Amino acid sequence: MKIALLQLEVLEKNKAANVAHGLQLAAEAAKKHDLLVLPEVWTTGYSLGHLEQEAETPASPVLAQLAEIARNEQCAILAGSVPMRHADGKIYNTSAAINKNGEIVNLYDKVHLFGLFHEEDFFAPGNNFQAFTLDGLCCGSTICYDLRFPELFRHLALQGAQLIFCPAEWPEARGDI
Repeated sequence: MKIALLQLEVLEKNKAANVAHGLQLAAEAAKKHDLLVLPEVWTTGYSLGHLEQEAETPASPVLAQLAEIARNEQCAILAGSVPMRHADGKIYNTSAAINKNGEIVNLYDKVHLFGLFHEEDFFAPGNNFQAFTLDGLCCGSTICYDLRFPELFRHLALQGAQLIFCPAEWPEARGDI
């Protein structure tokens, strides 16, 4: 299995440029890989004060475009994480797993929010930490700060997860959050 870990400079307060660049990199890498992994909050960066206007939904064009890349190139995609508004109206830091057929097979909402960056002021904590199958492989998802809580990984391993994703971004400390 060839895996591409995509890195990109995430521009603060420039979602359109981030999405365009991220999709371009995904389309290029998908031609040569079996699985792509994007970083945490790659669409918006850590300018969290803009999430009310910039949050995606599960039916967003961003996920649809990634699903199309996955389907066209037969490459699974772990869509890093994107701020996502769910049916309950709350915004979560959500990672989507998309199989080679372009189907979303899992949505994981970050459980452990990072207090130093006041994530709890912008995101609701998730509670959906179940293993899932991605193209025949039992997987689990976590996001960044979750890695400091080993019980989450133990829980996924006990469910049979052989591959556990943990996309991350470490923003510089800023005053514009």
